[in-house]
Parts: sequence; structure tokens; C-alpha cells
Amino acid sequence: CRHNSRHARSSDFVSFRLVAPMGLPWRARWRHLAIAVAAVVAIGGGEIMKGICYGPMPLKSLGEFFPVDDFMSEPAKPLWGDGGRGDLALMRKLGANTVRLYGNDPRQQHKAFLDAAQDLGLGVIPGLSDWPFIQMPGNCMDASNYNCFEQIRESYLGNLRNGWLRDDGSYHPALKQVIVMNEPELKIPHIRDPRSFTKAMISAIDGMLAAEKEAKVTGTLVNFTVTYSFATCRRCKYTWDTWSKPAVNQMVELRRAMMYPSLYDYTPKHDLAEFYRTRFTNSFNTANPSTELRALFFDPYEEEFPTVPVFIGEFHAAQRGIDQGPDIVNALSLATSSKLFTGISFFEFQVRYDKGGTEMNFGVFGLGDRPISTLTIEGNTFTGWCLEPVTTEFSAKSLPNALASAFGGQELTAGELCQADPTKVPLTSAGFSEVLSIGASSLLTFVTRVVLHAGGKIQDSAAMSTYAQSLSTFSALEDAVAKAANGSAPLSWATFSTIAPCRAERKADTGSVGLAIEKACADTWFNCGNLPESCSSSVWDIADYVLSVYYNQVGGSATSNCYFDGAATREVDATLAGNCSVTRDASTTALTDEGYQAVLARDDTSQTAAFIARLAWERLSAVVVDASQLEVYAASRPPSVFDIVSALDKAAWLCRGGMDACRPDPYSVPLTDASFQMLRGFGNSTLTAVFARRAVSHFGGRVLDESGVWALAASARNLSSMAASLSAQPAWAVWDAGKACLVNASASNVSLGLTVEYACLETWFDCKFLPAECKADPASTADYVLSVYRSERGGKPLPTCVYKGALIFAQTAASSSLLGDGPNCIVTENPATTPLTDEGYQAILRQKNATTTEAFFQRVIRERLQAAVLDRRPLTALVASPPASMFDLVQAMDGAAWLCFNGGAACELSANDVQVTSDGFELLRAHGNLTESARFVERIVHHYGGRTLDAQMLSSVAASAGSFQELVDEVAGRPLWAMWSRDDACRLDPASETAVVGLTIELACSQTWFNCSRIPEECTADPYAAAAYVLSVYSNERDGKILPTCDYRGALIFAQVGMSAASWQGSPCIVTRDPWTTPLTDEGLQTILRQNDTAKNAVFVYRFALIRLGAVLRSETGLRAFAAGLSPNTTSIYDLGQLLPRAEWLCFDTTECALSAGDVPLTEDGFRLVLAQQNTTLTEQFVAMIVDHYGGVVLDDGALRELAQNASSLEDIASTLQERHAWASWSADEACVVSSSPDL
Repeated sequence: CRHNSRHARSSDFVSFRLVAPMGLPWRARWRHLAIAVAAVVAIGGGEIMKGICYGPMPLKSLGEFFPVDDFMSEPAKPLWGDGGRGDLALMRKLGANTVRLYGNDPRQQHKAFLDAAQDLGLGVIPGLSDWPFIQMPGNCMDASNYNCFEQIRESYLGNLRNGWLRDDGSYHPALKQVIVMNEPELKIPHIRDPRSFTKAMISAIDGMLAAEKEAKVTGTLVNFTVTYSFATCRRCKYTWDTWSKPAVNQMVELRRAMMYPSLYDYTPKHDLAEFYRTRFTNSFNTANPSTELRALFFDPYEEEFPTVPVFIGEFHAAQRGIDQGPDIVNALSLATSSKLFTGISFFEFQVRYDKGGTEMNFGVFGLGDRPISTLTIEGNTFTGWCLEPVTTEFSAKSLPNALASAFGGQELTAGELCQADPTKVPLTSAGFSEVLSIGASSLLTFVTRVVLHAGGKIQDSAAMSTYAQSLSTFSALEDAVAKAANGSAPLSWATFSTIAPCRAERKADTGSVGLAIEKACADTWFNCGNLPESCSSSVWDIADYVLSVYYNQVGGSATSNCYFDGAATREVDATLAGNCSVTRDASTTALTDEGYQAVLARDDTSQTAAFIARLAWERLSAVVVDASQLEVYAASRPPSVFDIVSALDKAAWLCRGGMDACRPDPYSVPLTDASFQMLRGFGNSTLTAVFARRAVSHFGGRVLDESGVWALAASARNLSSMAASLSAQPAWAVWDAGKACLVNASASNVSLGLTVEYACLETWFDCKFLPAECKADPASTADYVLSVYRSERGGKPLPTCVYKGALIFAQTAASSSLLGDGPNCIVTENPATTPLTDEGYQAILRQKNATTTEAFFQRVIRERLQAAVLDRRPLTALVASPPASMFDLVQAMDGAAWLCFNGGAACELSANDVQVTSDGFELLRAHGNLTESARFVERIVHHYGGRTLDAQMLSSVAASAGSFQELVDEVAGRPLWAMWSRDDACRLDPASETAVVGLTIELACSQTWFNCSRIPEECTADPYAAAAYVLSVYSNERDGKILPTCDYRGALIFAQVGMSAASWQGSPCIVTRDPWTTPLTDEGLQTILRQNDTAKNAVFVYRFALIRLGAVLRSETGLRAFAAGLSPNTTSIYDLGQLLPRAEWLCFDTTECALSAGDVPLTEDGFRLVLAQQNTTLTEQFVAMIVDHYGGVVLDDGALRELAQNASSLEDIASTLQERHAWASWSADEACVVSSSPDL
């Protein structure tokens, strides 16, 4: 099993090499080989790990005390978080893609760290603490003879429950590996006792697997690893040529124990051998230079472990007197050329002054003298110092810059990290003085932060810059912003939210937030022991309530009274909308006494009345029937919520549920839970059914089956349960897939005007800054303002989309126009479609997603600046620290040296960056890149169903073409230098470019006899569906021929639907020649009739009668006679609707001829019809027919009944039956066999 050459790589052979461990009986060795053969998996193809070891102890002296070693916890946030020193962002800036950690406290919450790492694109490799292994009372080394199962099960379970798992039970996506223990052979108890430290590792892994099972972990499982030192274990089991090889011997010992745990006096509760084969990675630490690793480690490792990946957990040859930069590069090159070696983690982020000695040789950064943040841990306060790059006499660059150069990151400038950072200095007089000494740009950043902190938004950056230049003191800035925020002295260059509450700053750590709560509770009249129960579940909810109450009491400057050393802010954050903030706005404040007092302080009778009406509605399910009496009562300024509730119980001007004399109009009540509960109180099912229908419309649905609406109205307990049902998009309605707030197409100009009025009043966006192209008509104006409103508030539809009778739907369609010719006036979270305005930019920034942000930046570069990217590194840096506004973004890019503005060979514009249109061709040609021009031509060839055979001819065509049309004409002629397939030419699929779908519809509509204004409503919401319908109608009109051209108005368009695409199968928007699948429209009918096939005519008529009319077939003879008399162009779908209700061979009276399961086809339509009957027995019979179709015989009627009750579609039933459950017996021979009397 061993190849003769020790230096050959596994990739040199077609087969793989496997080595059985020595020291086992020969039969055991052969069993090992057989297991390994079965377990071979493909390794490689992933990103090389470029990690940094992270243990940033904030101590400067040897022997200083620090109470924890968990640096991924909330208390350490002032070090790793954006609001503190920002270590995670710094590592990403240097080019790292992974952070490796050490000990952790399973009692601490780790979700915030993992979320922050994921947002930055960093993978996380945490390690379990040594505490349960060797330190805690009852540790497994001292108390359980190295059996660590129970100690590690409990420890790992704590980690899983404190952030390592998501709500759905899957691992957090930032987690890449988990280190069971770091260098166990040096601790348990020492390297001369491999039996003990190996037993500890396998029992620990067994405990981790038990914890996973107890936590019910789902989804993709992370790999575990044991990170060994680079010592040589001479008492470990080894093969004949690895006796002197460091780390490998320990790994061989562990593999032996995982395969044969009984040899180590351990009986596992899980299959450790299977785990090792599928979820284990090896790792080791080394201080050796990379040039020694091939001979010392990788040659013997690849012999022993041909399928197990490995990484270096600590890499840094600090004491060898070498240049670290080339050594890191060489180490990464080893990973590039290996199928097993996945990368390195450089040791380590920061110098460990507390350890002293040789440990101080390893840090990338030292600690400077400037304090950046403060940590509060277990009652102790520590300083987070600034970082200073470490330099050595042997390295050409500082260690951070050597890392950045090797990792492909951004190098640091001298003194950069210990200078005052305008994005992080405190918003105080001291912070102002620091940035004032740096320069104008830093002062602008500081002023922006102060405005945002006060609930404001910059509207004119240039005017703000002029203002900032005049500032000399912090008090002047603080006073001006405070007056602008309260409306007494507005600033021309900024706007402020009048309702933004003081809340907890999410960038702060929980310790700082706790101190803010403590201080606010001590200084306010509010008794913090009386918190609303709904706001007591987390420190953030508690802080939001307490701080908002406190600020509403004291008011004043936000930097003075809503700062709390950075733990509080008034900055608007739509993602934090909730009911735990007290504001001065009656429609949003908490319905508590504190919320009422905040509204009462405005001394505005209309606001007081609005609060009372909301309280009556939401607490008492009562509606105001006499507004004048409400105004009188509000003017009396009742002192408390208790008094209001007492008065409302007896108020004659309120109508309570169940009183027919004042029954509300279900078509006009707001779409809120209070409205629904009030309607339920009247006991009238019609009222709740009307409400449910409106809710369906609000969710973008159109009812097909009335019984579904009535059933929903009867079963829903509240609006939340109704919304949950509608979110699942039940089959009794058709649904619009979009999400943005799109104006109702039937809304009047008056309604649109009211909608804009409301949105402009409530949004933080100043509506006078509407883009000019969106002022042309009320619909475009409403599109823009409403989508901005929705974007600011996290997309919650109900409060956003109802105002004075104007109902706005949640939809992120690309345009209000089906053809896409209208202006782009809808702000969305999609960087490809959102307008290139500040509001569009903010919608992208709020996602905090680097990929999305970069896509938006690329659009700005391409469409706004008409430029191309020359160097991606500055772009990546800009994405990591995006400017605050669109103005600032354009300023940062305009004239940038890393962009090309003038075309020519210097500009590297990719063919994939442009659309396949005349404009795209001209833009690409202006950049003069022949290679990309050839790729552009290849995209045209692909569009026409071709595959290039002669690349030289392709390049020649690209070089000689004078226009886009010349290229199209050349390719359309199907030249011999490519191979062509007509079936693949110009095919539409859901991944097609949106920009040309509208042009496809326009041309097809001009060429077909079909009137495109009659496209079925369910096919108009999505331009792809509309194009599919029109193209399929055209094709069926012409016996399968496709559109005669693939180009139109300077762009490539689509000539056929592409029925082979799986995503189109079963679409209600594709007209086919199959009577079972074609839409039940006139175009679908004509397609069937033109085939002159009586059987197909009968199928279509039967389906139409069954699905549309709910009729049952009396006589198949009558059906066939009727079908035989139909002919194309003389019979329409309207005619069917008129003729069939009078047909004697159909039955419409369910009491006379109840529908039976045998009458219904085994199709999705048939199943929907069965469900509509609300007949449990009928549904069970239908499901039993499907079981029979799959070759089954039901053994357990209860299981059949459960399936019938839970299934929502035919696909649900089919997928369940394909699993061949034990409640039926199955015969493969009888599955799906044509019966003697199949349905039509």
C-alpha cells in the first residue's frame, strides 16, 4: 500500500495511498485500510486559511491579574468591537480571513462576536478552555482518570446555547472549526503519557457529540480538531519512518484511539471512527520556519494521512532571526500546492506582557500609551490601549505590514493606530480637542457623528463642511445640534427625527450598558422595578426603556444626557423598531404611564387624543365613535394611564366589541391586531372574513378559493397567527413575490397624494430632496418616498402601507412599469436595482454586508462615474470602511488613482461588467481591451446557442467589429468557427438580465395576434413570468416557431421560453400543448383546440369545469360529444364559461352528486379542489389513491389521516411517499403503473 518514492505527492498518482498504523494486529491493520478506503473524500478547493491567533490580554506588566481568558465574550467587546478598538476589523484589513481563539467561558454570550466576524468576512476557530480539563474542581485529569466526557459535554453545551447555534439549531456560519484542546500532550499530564492525554481527547470529543445531540444541532456540522505542539512524542504509536517526526506521532496515536477506543480503556457513546473519517481535521503549532516543514512534517504526514486535512494553529518562527514576510508567503505557498494543508494562523495578535520571557517575542502588535476603550469585567476596570506595530531587526517590514503583504491586505501607516480616530473618540470636549488637532476631514467625521447621535441626518455635506470650519469649541457644536434637534434653531444642512428615543448603543458592551442603566435609574423619578414585563427579557430592552424614560424626563443635549460614556445614543436605527422605547410620539411610544407622560409633556391635545384612542383600541378593543367627546376628554389632561383606563370603561363615546349598534366597517378599520380582535368580538364571521381578504391583498395575494379566506378568518387567534399563515402562501390564493412598498396601480392621484403626505411626515428623509426623475408623476413620487420609509424601518409593512384608505403593497419589483421603461424610483436592498441616491445607498449600508456594498460601489463606478477599477485593494478597503453618505462616496471615488476614467488599455473593464447591449459594447470598446471584447462576443455566441470552436476567429471578429449590430449579424449567421444548437438559442430563464426582459415583451407583443393587455393577472407581477406567457403564446400560434430575431433596439433579447429549464416546469404562465398544464385562459384553450384532438379538448374542458366551476362529471360520453364539437377561433374561454353551467353531463349540486376522490385527477389542481371541499374523508381517499399510485397498501389509517391533514400540496404528499414509510407496505413493481382505467 506504500509507493516507493517518499517525496511523491498524492496528486502525482491516479489512485491514493493509504497507510495502516503499525502496532496493530495484521487483521486489524487490514480492517483499518478497508475503513480508510471507504472513507476517502475529496479535499481542497476552498479558500486558504490566513488566520491570526487572538488573545489580546490588556495588561502591560508581568504577573498582572486578569479574571478571564474569554476574548470572544461581550465583556471583551471594547477590544474587538467596532465601538471599541476594532481588533476584528483591523485583522480583516490586514487580509486575514480567520481568527483563532483560545479559552472561553461557556457561561458568556458569544453571538455578538460571531455576528461581527461574519459581517467582516472572518471565519472563527474557537478553542475550549483548559478549565474543565485540568483546572476546575473535579477536572477530568484529577477526578475521572482522564475520562473527560461529562466535563466537556457540560462545557460544550454551554457554548452551543450561548451563541454558537442559531435559532434554527444550526451552527453559526462564522464557525469554521472547533479546537478541542491546545497542546494537550504538554498538559495532560505530559508528553511521556500518550495513553492518558489521548484518552482525554477522545472522551472529550465524545462529550461534544453528546452536547450536539442534547442541543438538537441541525444543518452542516463543523469539524473538530486537536491542536498538538511540534514536540516529538517518542512513546506514541508510530509507523516505521515517523519515529522522529514532531506532531505526526501524536496524530497517529489519536487516530488509533478514535478507531479502537477500547484499547484506551474507553467505551464511547458515539461512533468515533465514523466521526474521525467525516468531521475531523488535524492541526499543530510550530515555531519552525516554513522551509523546514516539508521534511519535518508534511512528507511523513501525507504518507500517514492521505485524506485528513491539516492546518497550522500557531505559525511564527520568531526566534530564528529570519524575515517573517517571505516566511509567511512560503508557508502559504505550501498550502496552495497541497490538497491537505489548508493554511496557517499567525501567532499572535498582541504581545503578552503578562507572560514575559520568550512569549514576548511573538506579538504582531504591542500596546501603546493612548487609551482607546475601557473594559469592565467582574467588577474590575481595565484599559484597552492603542496598538503599536512590532518591528524586528530581521524583517524588512513591521510584522503587521509583513502579514498584510503576504495575506493580500492593506498595510498600515506609521503611527496610524495610536492617533486619535475621529470615528471612535468620545463625543465630548476632550474628543473634540483631539480631532481638532488632526485636521479638517477628521473634524467633519466628528461633527457627523454628533449629528447622527442626536437622531439627525446630513442633507448637505458641503454646507456642513463650511459650518465645521467655523467651530472652535465642543460646546458650540453641542448647543447648535441640541437646538436643531428640538426644533428651536434648525440647521440648514441637517434634519432631525422628532421621535427618536434615547436607547442602548448596540456597539457598546453589556457591562457599559448595565452601568448606564444603573446611573439612569438613580437619576430618574421612574421606579426601575416597575419595568413592563415585555421589556425585561434582555439588557438591551431594559436599557432602551430606562434610557428613553430618563431622556424624556431630562431632555437637553443628546451628547450630555443620552451618551453615558458611549453606552447610549439617539441615532436612528430602523432594525431596532420595537415597543420598549418611550417617545414623544403618540403612535409609537410604549402604552405605559411613562409613554403617556412623554406625550402629555408636548401639551398637544391632538397627540393626547391619539394616545387615548390607541390605548382604547389596543388595550380595550374599543373604537371611538364621537371624536369631539374624545377631544374634550383629552383636553382635560387625565393624569395617568390608570385614570384613562378607568374612564374608558365607562365612556359613552366608545364602542366595544359585540355591540351591533356601532359595528365598524371592516373595509376601513386599520390592519392591526386590535382591529381584528375588535371584529372578532362582534361574533360576525363576515366581518373577520373581509378583514382577512384585505390582509391577503396586503401580503400581495389574490384569492382563488373563498373557502380558504373564511377558514383563515375562523381559525386565526390574532393578527400574528394570520400573518404566519399568509407568509406560507397557502394554495387557495396566488401570490406576488415582491417586497418593496409599491404603489397600488389603481390608486387615485388624491390617494397617492395622501400617501406621500403621510410618508413625508413620518420619514426622516426630507422629501424636498426627491430625485428629479421621481417628481414627474404622483405614482413615482409615492414609489420613492414609501420605499425610503420602508427601508428606514426594517421593511415592516403594516404600519407603513396603510394611510387614510391608501393601501400600499410590499413589493420590490424593479419598476412600476412592466416594460421597465419608467424611472427607477423604488429604494430596495438590492444593490443592482436601488436608485443611486443617498437613500438607496443607506438601504445598502444598513445591511452591513461587504458583498452587497461592493456591488453598489461597482454600480456607482460604472454608471455614475463611467469608470473602471484598476486596483481592487483600495476598493476593498473602501468597502470595509464605507463613507457615511452618497456625496462622500462620490467624493472619495472621483479622481481616485485606483480608478480609470479615460478608457484605453489601462482600464481593465470586464465583459461581465457590462450588459449585452449596444451601450455595453461601446463602453467596452472604449477601454480597448481585446481579450474582454472577445469575451463579450462569446456571451453573444452563447446567447444564440453556440459554443466557440476557434478562439482565434472569435478574437478576430471582436477586433474588426465596428458596431454592436455588426457583431450580432455575424453571430446570427451561425459561422463555422462555432458549434450551434437551436434549442439553446436566445432562451429565457429566471436568471436572465432584467434590463432586456421588457424589450422581449415589447417585441413579442408587437409580433403576436394576442392582445398583451390580457396577460393573466398572476403573470403580470413578475416581468419574467409575463415574458414567458407572451413568448409561449407566440410559439404556439406558429406551431412551435420562436421569435424571428434575438436582437431588438440595440440589445439582445429572448426568443423562446426554454421549457427544459427546471425552474419553469409547471408554471401557470407558460402556454403549452398539454391540456393538463396549459393555463386555463383563452390562449391556453386555443392552443389545445388547434391540435384538433378530441381527447385533449375533453381534458381541457373537464379541467376547466372541475377547477373553475367546481363541477362533477356525470357522463364521460357527454363530455366527449361536447369536446368533439369545439373548434379553434369559434370557441373561447368565455363561451366555455357560458355553456358549461347548462351542460346536463355536469353536476353542480353537491347534495345530488357529491365529489368523490375518483372524480378528481391526481394533479395539484385536483388536490386544491379536494381541499376546498373541507371534507376530511374525501381528502383521505384522495391521498389513499396516491399511495396506491406509488405501489403502496395502507397499513395504518391513523398515519394516512395525519398525512392528509398536514399536506398543503401534492408535492408534500409525493415527497413523503417517496420515503416509503412503514405505515404502508410497498411494491416497486406496482409503482406508477398504467391502470386499466386511468383518468384522462
